[in-house]
Amino acid sequence: MGIGRFIDECSGSVTYANLIWMIAFIAIGGLAVDGANAFRMRAIMQATADAAALAAAAELPDKTAARAAARRYVELNMPAAEFGELMQSADLVLGTWDEATDSIIGNAQTNAVRVSLARSDDRDNALSTFLMRVIGRTSFAIDTSAVALAKGPECAGVLSNASVKLKHRPFVGDDVCLYGRSGIKIGKDLVAEAGARIGTTDLDNLKLGKGSEVPEGVLFEASYTADRATAIAEIINSWVGPYGDGSGGNPPNGWQVVGPLDELPETLLPNKIYYVDQSLTITRNHEVNDVIIAVSGDVRWGHGGRYSNTLSCENGEAIGLYATGDIKMGHEPVGRGIDMVAGGRVQIGHDIGSSEMLIEAEGEIDFGHDPVYTNTCRPLFVAGGSARLRR
Repeated sequence: MGIGRFIDECSGSVTYANLIWMIAFIAIGGLAVDGANAFRMRAIMQATADAAALAAAAELPDKTAARAAARRYVELNMPAAEFGELMQSADLVLGTWDEATDSIIGNAQTNAVRVSLARSDDRDNALSTFLMRVIGRTSFAIDTSAVALAKGPECAGVLSNASVKLKHRPFVGDDVCLYGRSGIKIGKDLVAEAGARIGTTDLDNLKLGKGSEVPEGVLFEASYTADRATAIAEIINSWVGPYGDGSGGNPPNGWQVVGPLDELPETLLPNKIYYVDQSLTITRNHEVNDVIIAVSGDVRWGHGGRYSNTLSCENGEAIGLYATGDIKMGHEPVGRGIDMVAGGRVQIGHDIGSSEMLIEAEGEIDFGHDPVYTNTCRPLFVAGGSARLRR
């Protein structure tokens, strides 16, 4: 073949052109196939993160149970043997939900969970591609997350749609939230632990007496409502039914309704709901254990009252005192594992000793001097729904 003929020779050019077009078609097809697979995987991961966050939030405030539930749901939906380590320790965050910043800001009151999942080269579990390998793309990194809020109030402890007043020398422990929608007034020598929260809609309406010790981050502004207090009459009616005896009602935990009553019987059997269809007076030094008391009216309880849950207030096992009107307790009362909700005001005398106790009121909440408030439990019921996702 002469040199001129060699230069003019082009019989193989079609092969090169076809090769280029074939690579282009494979790349386009790969984008469709591998892209769709990536979107499908992200949807699966999002559903898993949602389920894990909801399961964890449903266990709060028990942090250990919440973490275990999140890991269990991730493993059930996307086993590590198939998908690698989707969630590491830092990917599971429990803490306090802050409405102002729309985020989890700390660990003062554990009422929120964030679950993050990831597939990446760093974790050696990136999503492999199929057709896009021809253009050098061998994997996709995918990450997603979900936030769920625990059922019950976003501020658990003392929650008023009006104001909260505490007289001198109060102690507010870790994981306790005090909130008065229209303001909070606290006497001198307040001691609040670092994990406590004290807030209102406007901190200009928060008054602290002299000598108060408030660690940084305890005070906050937010807009919360005591929904259960607003709806307490409707909720009690749903428990006791149209006849006030549970017939046609839906009592919590399936407990039996006893009533309607004019007053409490001398002997109270555990795991019963005693429904009093008028205002109720309980004598001083009276001790009540392991029952629910629901009252259509006001409650007056004398000095030295004891109201206790001898089992546990976790996992929805709290017991409670619920009234459509006011609740007033005398001096030196003690509450253990109690959920208290009033459609009116709550007034409690001096030297209250409270552990694992929730108080919510439509009206003002007023404590006497030297109150001690530590720990909170999950509410027996919620006004609307349970754990919910936050988008």
